[in-house]
Amino acid sequence: MKSKKEFLILALFIIVLGTYLFVRQTDRIHYALPVMDTVDPTRITSVEITADASTLVVTRHDDTWYITPAQWPADSGMMQDILKVLEALKISDLVSEAHVYTRYDLDQEHGISVKAFEGDTLVSDFTLGKTAPTYRHTFVRLSGDDNVYMAEGDFRRVFSITSDELRSKLVLSFPRDEITRITITSRGTAMVLNREEIGDEGEASQAEQPKPRITWRNDQGDDVEESFVNDFLSPLSRLMCETYLNDVNPDELSNPHYTITLVGQEDYTLNIYASAEHKEFPAVSSQSAFVFLMPDYRMEQIEDFITKVQRKVQGISE
Repeated sequence: MKSKKEFLILALFIIVLGTYLFVRQTDRIHYALPVMDTVDPTRITSVEITADASTLVVTRHDDTWYITPAQWPADSGMMQDILKVLEALKISDLVSEAHVYTRYDLDQEHGISVKAFEGDTLVSDFTLGKTAPTYRHTFVRLSGDDNVYMAEGDFRRVFSITSDELRSKLVLSFPRDEITRITITSRGTAMVLNREEIGDEGEASQAEQPKPRITWRNDQGDDVEESFVNDFLSPLSRLMCETYLNDVNPDELSNPHYTITLVGQEDYTLNIYASAEHKEFPAVSSQSAFVFLMPDYRMEQIEDFITKVQRKVQGISE
């Protein structure tokens, strides 16, 4: 009798537990998660990022992004990160329907509003909050939806940027191996180096096709090793500035301390000016319409290169 009673109690427990799990599962699927519209990053023409009552706008012209209205070129890598988030944005879970946003950094003070456009058409509109405790999700609110959701990915840092941070610091770029002539002018004196290819004078079969040796020579015919010149060209081939002098117009600068002219598929020019106000040196390049600051160690590298070339052609050992 006792065994039968225990069996009934166990059966009742199983029924109650099963009912609870069924109802709980039903409640969990009682809502439908929003499905984001497909965003083609190649068709996006502008992005607006608003935080702390300040709006950052970037627009695409051809394949280059510019920060408007100043028309500063934007960092291409950072823009790629932004576009990747817009393309892959996916809601993974409903977090809250309580309309309480402060705890998720989705309130007006802490939230970051993001809007993306194709021409005049708004294709993505959401507000992002802080990173979720999983560190693999971000809290978001969607336009026209008061709920709080989790989106896949930790991407608040991608949009938590200022215009100065997004601005490209690349001021000069060229393929190092295409340069055939270097001219460095200072105080009316020019140092010129020309790249020359020297064939192997020894006998070699036609099949071997020996690679010509590269050397650099000044106008007097003195040789300078290729590796030495490459060490000079490499940092210039992708030159990043420290910052920009937004209040200085390039036309206001005159008499550069150094002018570096590099000849390749096109001519590349870098003018560097002496300054009593900055430890860094104001400079302008042929690829930047803005005055920027070069750190003092770059100036030291240029002066060191000139000195070493002069010592080498004069036969003075290091």
